[in-house]
Amino acid sequence: FKVCLVGYTNAGKSTLLNSLTDADVFVEDRLFATLDTRTRKWIPDKGIEVLLSDTVGFVRDLPHQLVASFKATLEEAVNADLLLHVVDVSNDQVLNQIESVNKVLDEIGCRGHPILKVLNKIDAISKPGQLDLLQHLYPDALCVSARTGLGLDELARVVAERCKGAEVLLRVQTTQSNGKIRSFLQRYGTIVNEYYADSAVLIDARLGRNQLAGLRRLQPEAIEIID
Repeated sequence: FKVCLVGYTNAGKSTLLNSLTDADVFVEDRLFATLDTRTRKWIPDKGIEVLLSDTVGFVRDLPHQLVASFKATLEEAVNADLLLHVVDVSNDQVLNQIESVNKVLDEIGCRGHPILKVLNKIDAISKPGQLDLLQHLYPDALCVSARTGLGLDELARVVAERCKGAEVLLRVQTTQSNGKIRSFLQRYGTIVNEYYADSAVLIDARLGRNQLAGLRRLQPEAIEIID
């Protein structure tokens, strides 16, 4: 599962990457401090591993020749399963910056991609009411501070849910000697009940829909979706 950080330049994407993955990525308060894509492994929840990528920061009215130059860098965004649009909520031009990022995302072919807005730098807001306005405009956005770590646990939870997909209750029939099935369900889901009969075992478990394919590779048959 590929997650990509996008956003206006200096929105705090690299700081967020560092905070989530201990990546030790270079961070500086200037335009285009990040010019290449950096990808790190991130474990937002038990049994969930994602590839988290940082990208070059966007700017308003980015010239077409620069868009073309950055396209190789921005391929991570085009191919991502989820985009995290990092927003600097402390900036006076935050709404214009959001609009600029949306425009560039359209230009590089990301229209229709799943996007989760991450309202960053909530610890640095100086204007009363600015965060309230953004939360009203983007009610599904998450509020974080990449610098202090505030809100990062909730961000990890939401990304893990997106990665797993909606949970289903299923029943798997296997043999007692087949430990791979039980290990998979323990790692990626939650075992609810187990029933033993002779050499067979029935396991009821909750598992994300996106992980059913991995289970079926181990046990192509005898999987029943209960709910």
